[in-house]
Amino acid sequence: MSTAGLTQRAEVIAPPLTRYQETTPIAKYGAITPTSPRALERHKKEEATIIPVIVRDVNWKKAPFAKFQALPKDGKAVKLWKDTDSAWRNVSEGLEKVVEEYRKRS
Repeated sequence: MSTAGLTQRAEVIAPPLTRYQETTPIAKYGAITPTSPRALERHKKEEATIIPVIVRDVNWKKAPFAKFQALPKDGKAVKLWKDTDSAWRNVSEGLEKVVEEYRKRS
C-alpha cells in the first residue's frame, strides 16, 4: 500500500521526525509527514489525528504541525531521553491512548 493510501484511511497518523522534513526530498515524493496536505486536511476535519513522533532534537516548534500534541511527552526527542527505551514506551502508550479513544467512538 502506498503512503498516500495510508494517509487516506488511517485515523491516527504518527510520522517520525528525524529532522524538519518540509524541505527534504522525501517530503516532495508524497511520504507521510506532519505537513502532508491530505493528512492536514483530514486532521482539520477531525477524520484523523496527527501525532508527530519526535525522534531527534529538531527545530519543529514553529513548524505548521507545532500545534499538534507530539510524542514523547512534552515533545522531548527520543534521543534526548536518558533511557530511550522509556521514551519509546512513552510513545507507545500515547499512541495506544489515542487509538483507544477512536475505538470508543466507533
